[in-house]
Amino acid sequence: MQVDFHTGTDENSDVAFHFQAYFGISVKINNRQNGSWNCEEASSGMPCVDGQPFELHISVLQNEYQVTVNGQKYYSLAHRLPPQSVKFVQVWRDVSLSSVCVC
Repeated sequence: MQVDFHTGTDENSDVAFHFQAYFGISVKINNRQNGSWNCEEASSGMPCVDGQPFELHISVLQNEYQVTVNGQKYYSLAHRLPPQSVKFVQVWRDVSLSSVCVC
C-alpha cells in the first residue's frame, strides 16, 4: 500500500510525504524533492496484517507528519517540504478503501 502527498497535480510532481507499507515486512517513509528521492527511513515490522481491515491516520502537525495505525502511534517524519505545498493525496497499490476523511 502506498500513500503519497503530492505538491503538484500529477504523479510526477514532488512528494512531501511518501508512506509505503509492505504488509508483514516493513514500512518505507520518504519524500521526493526536485525529482529525486531523499534519504529513506524504514521501520521493520508492520502493524497491519495483509487482508485484514486497519485504520491509518496521517496527521499533519506543526513540525512533522505523525502516522497512527489502529489507534497506536507508529511513526513520525519531520517536514522536509512545506506541508502547505501539498496539492493532492494519492492512495494506491494493493489496498481497498472503505472511507477517507480529510479533516
